[in-house]
Amino acid sequence: MKILLVDDHFVVREGLAALLRGLLPDVEVNEAGDGEEALQAVQREIPSLVIVDLGLPGISGLELTRRLRQRLPQLRVLFFSLHDELALVRQALDAGARGYVTKRAAPTVLLEAIRRVLAGQLYLEQPLATRLACQSWEEQGGAALRGLTRREFEIFRLLARGLALREVRRVLKPGGVAIFVDVAAPGQALPDTFLQTVEMLRDTSHVRNYSPAEWARLSGEAGLLVTGSRRQRLRLEFQSWVERMRTPEVFRQAIRSLQLAVGEEVREYFEIADDGSFSTDVLVLWLRRE
Repeated sequence: MKILLVDDHFVVREGLAALLRGLLPDVEVNEAGDGEEALQAVQREIPSLVIVDLGLPGISGLELTRRLRQRLPQLRVLFFSLHDELALVRQALDAGARGYVTKRAAPTVLLEAIRRVLAGQLYLEQPLATRLACQSWEEQGGAALRGLTRREFEIFRLLARGLALREVRRVLKPGGVAIFVDVAAPGQALPDTFLQTVEMLRDTSHVRNYSPAEWARLSGEAGLLVTGSRRQRLRLEFQSWVERMRTPEVFRQAIRSLQLAVGEEVREYFEIADDGSFSTDVLVLWLRRE
């Protein structure tokens, strides 16, 4: 495994390199003091992961990430910064970063972020993920979900999976709060069957959408208390909905065919438009670790 560290502070860079060598015995760590050095280093040898500071001289960490991702779309970038402003976190994700961790985080958090990002997953330090969800929902309500970038949507989608509940409880301190956002099962047989089918066609890794009662049960089994919930309708534009998951054309056509073939009950429930856009139910849960 090869990691490139990009930080203009020599002491910080050396300390982080030593930490990584201690945590990951098989790692090869290379260093760059600014964006230009980083671009040259990547041109010489493509690393497994680039860990970038936000406040670099010259080429900023954000601009460096954009350039790296333009040249190498599969390159994985993780931000490691003192800054925890949500606007900067959003900009980092939009630039192409796969994760964001603050320099105040414990070494175990950084290690987990590295592992997740290298595995192709998105990772946000837990307090940042919670604050991002809170800010989006409280300030903009349902419109926040419509305005999410593809990467932000992936983060919410990842956080909203049942299998993540026990992991969330593990990293939360007692009294800590997590917010889950996910498409909710309709609770009626025909609409539910339709929803699960089109979700599976859109994303073949999809298992199923849960009802509020199922989420409450899963949360309780994971040791989390549901302290609040909200159900709301969300309008989904068809083209961006399938583009978000890079759904193959054959499956897109299958979804459209199914939309055209359904009965009036399903068509009215989902408010299916001629272009395939439709409405669905979104569930927001506030969970607390006791």
